[in-house]
Amino acid sequence: MNPHQIRLAGPWEWCLVPSGGEIAVQAAVTRCQLPFTREFHSDSNAVSLHRGFHRPTGIDDGTMTLAVLDFGGDASSIGRDIFAASITVRLNGQKLLVMKTESLPDAASVSPSKKVRMAFDTSRFLKPFNDLHVVLRCDSTSPISLVAACLEIHDGG
Repeated sequence: MNPHQIRLAGPWEWCLVPSGGEIAVQAAVTRCQLPFTREFHSDSNAVSLHRGFHRPTGIDDGTMTLAVLDFGGDASSIGRDIFAASITVRLNGQKLLVMKTESLPDAASVSPSKKVRMAFDTSRFLKPFNDLHVVLRCDSTSPISLVAACLEIHDGG
């Protein structure tokens, strides 16, 4: 049976993260929808995105939930720059995934749409209300995108 998917298109909130930081300290945030693309400049090499969502109804201890995030870059840069980036993902403050994108397959094996998909188990971290927080960090000025995000619900039965 195919998993049920809940799109997390928006609204998301984003802001620049000061160089060397992981959590944004700026008071001003901007709302956005996915796909979200940001070019990096010398004032910051990272962007913070977060989105809240309610715990899906009808799930129990036998249900596996996955957060699935698609990342990409423009066609000219993904083969080079996204692999020099790092991505940090937290759910409710719990660090779920820190992945240096160099460990992903080389550009030749990335799908033609130039996306990199990451999925991770969120089942034990879900609360009645949840905060998904993504930090994209890049050492170049090429854009990196959070293309899509969803919560996949896999029935344990």
